[in-house]
Amino acid sequence: MALLSHWSLRDEIKASYADHTKGLEKQVMIYPVMKRIISQEIPEQVINNKEYEWTPCINEVFQKGEKVVYSPEPCRRYQHILNNFKALKAIDPFSPDLDSYIKRKFSGEMEIT
Repeated sequence: MALLSHWSLRDEIKASYADHTKGLEKQVMIYPVMKRIISQEIPEQVINNKEYEWTPCINEVFQKGEKVVYSPEPCRRYQHILNNFKALKAIDPFSPDLDSYIKRKFSGEMEIT
């Protein structure tokens, strides 16, 4: 099965609810894939490449039936979130009364104490 993104993954999980014969089996298969996505252990070779087959449960890669040594995807999945955090944190000294993002968001923008 090839899934294009986390949206396809979500849609596949939702669709399997209605499949009473293989739905649970699909969900059980998708779970280790999701764990590999979060831990960034997906082999770089299998991303957008149909030449390789990947077994997510044991995290092995095969090409034409032969086991292949692989390298995991680059560790950059959370870099965007980290960059946003650092940018918002850099604003703190310039807002003495609302000296954190949470305070600025709730007490400032939403006016919720």
